[in-house]
Amino acid sequence: MDSIKTYLVKDNIRVYIADTTETAKTACEIHSTSKVSGILLAKTVTATAILSKLLKNKNDVLTLKIKGSNQIKSVVGIGNVKGDIKAYISNTDADEYLGLNYKNIIGPGTITIVRDFKLKEPYVGVSPIVSGELDQDLSFYYRSSEQQKTKMKLECVYENGLISSKGIFVQLLPDYTEEEKEIYDHLDLADFKDVKDPMTHYFNDLSIKSMENYDIRFQCDCSYAKIYKALITLGKEEIKNIYEKDHKIELLCEFCKKKYSFNEEELKEMVDSFEDSN
Repeated sequence: MDSIKTYLVKDNIRVYIADTTETAKTACEIHSTSKVSGILLAKTVTATAILSKLLKNKNDVLTLKIKGSNQIKSVVGIGNVKGDIKAYISNTDADEYLGLNYKNIIGPGTITIVRDFKLKEPYVGVSPIVSGELDQDLSFYYRSSEQQKTKMKLECVYENGLISSKGIFVQLLPDYTEEEKEIYDHLDLADFKDVKDPMTHYFNDLSIKSMENYDIRFQCDCSYAKIYKALITLGKEEIKNIYEKDHKIELLCEFCKKKYSFNEEELKEMVDSFEDSN
């Protein structure tokens, strides 16, 4: 099973290392992605898995949104502390006429991180896309929006389908020392793709504490009840129109592609529920 391994280097350098190959592969297979779309979707899965581990409570949920303006308009990853990850990409078949230059493929846009603590309002942070490379843009987000010194590297291999997907996340905790800052400042993750043992490679002579390991999986939490609530938001007139003209409707979960069908009787019940509430 996929996992995230967490470490503490010295006392104030947090390190998360993720292998999300099977989870990302499931997402790419569900969405039948091209190479261009698949690489970005896989990196979104890995990033969502890592960032979800920064949550503290079992019911907290993190949503990572990439909003673009070119070939790919939207990518969404949603995760929780339990390791359940789901992801969606608006254009599953982005082509390579721009190569793998994601700054051009995505175009000008934003990175949004939503942390839902199940309180009145979720915490929402927004940052501009500065490089088009998700790891660099997320590092920039944490440094600029949350004033946390952060480095991240996401790597995947995609040849006739996803072969591997992994990531590393390094962050200085608030009480860091000058020595720890110097270690962080000199850390270069550029060769992460080819590194077999990242902790030895990057932190060999330092004090390393192995913390918790977390399992990761693709798991969609869609349900008939949730899709019903989504459908009801269309309003009385729209649902009545569907009921009278088509007599049924089929909706598709955008994350896992599961189909939900509502027959004539169920649509009639929805219409009646609007009238009963008036």
